[in-house]
Amino acid sequence: MDIHLSNHCNLNCFGCSHFSQVAQPKFPTLQTYEKDIQALSEITHGFIDKIQLMSGEPLLNPNCKDYFAITRKHFPNVPIWLVTNGKQNQEFWQSCRENAIEIHPTKYPIKIDWDEIQRICKEQGVVLKFFMDSDKKQKAMTKMILNPKGNSNPFQSFIGCTLN
Repeated sequence: MDIHLSNHCNLNCFGCSHFSQVAQPKFPTLQTYEKDIQALSEITHGFIDKIQLMSGEPLLNPNCKDYFAITRKHFPNVPIWLVTNGKQNQEFWQSCRENAIEIHPTKYPIKIDWDEIQRICKEQGVVLKFFMDSDKKQKAMTKMILNPKGNSNPFQSFIGCTLN
């Protein structure tokens, strides 16, 4: 289950499938989030494989840590991952520890000191696992130009979409 804690991002990755680099800042309210997550827990009887708190960049939400406790309250036995590219303060790290939040960043082709992030997570006692096995490799992005006239051959566009 992917849950977005914000719409926008602090990066400008051209391959963003969430279009977060052009989204206006918007966050769910804590009240709405609690109501929705409680309903989701009731509907699923708490049987969800994992919850990924994500978005463009969830740490841009000033109340990010408060969503951890709400999610854990309604899903006490479900792995909760935070998919992020950023750093936070001591309250954030304490909330991660208290609510068993795992940090799952993706290694985008941007300048981030991943060794420093690993050191901080270890120091803070928070699990860090790179998203999609990206601890072994950096994510690659492809750029496709959209055809505004709509006169492309759909088959050729499809088979060519994975070429770099």
